[in-house]
Amino acid sequence: MRSLIRWETKNAPLDADWLDLTERGADFPSAKPVVPRRPKGNRWATLSADVTIVFAGESMVHNSSRVADAVGKVLPNAHTVVLTGCSHHMLPMVPSGELDAVLLSALG
Repeated sequence: MRSLIRWETKNAPLDADWLDLTERGADFPSAKPVVPRRPKGNRWATLSADVTIVFAGESMVHNSSRVADAVGKVLPNAHTVVLTGCSHHMLPMVPSGELDAVLLSALG
C-alpha cells in the first residue's frame, strides 16, 4: 500500500500516522464491495440535491479536469472543484485549508 501511495503522491511528505492507518485499513478483511450500476443519463436530470464534487488536480488515478468536464455535462448545476497541488491520496490533509473551505461552502 505504501508503494502505491508513494507513487500516486510522487513521494510527497505525508503524515506517518495517516500512512499507518491507511495500511492497516488495506489489510482489513472485507467482502467484495457492492458497486451499484451507474444511472442512465436521463436519470441525472431528476437529481434535485445540491452537489459538490472535489477532485485532486494532480491525481494519477484519473484526469481530474476531464472528469470534472464530464460531470458538468451530466450535472450542469453541480459545483465541481479541482484542487491544485494535491493528488488523490493526499486528500484530505493537503491542501486542508482549501478543502475545508470547499466543504464548508457546500454544507452551507
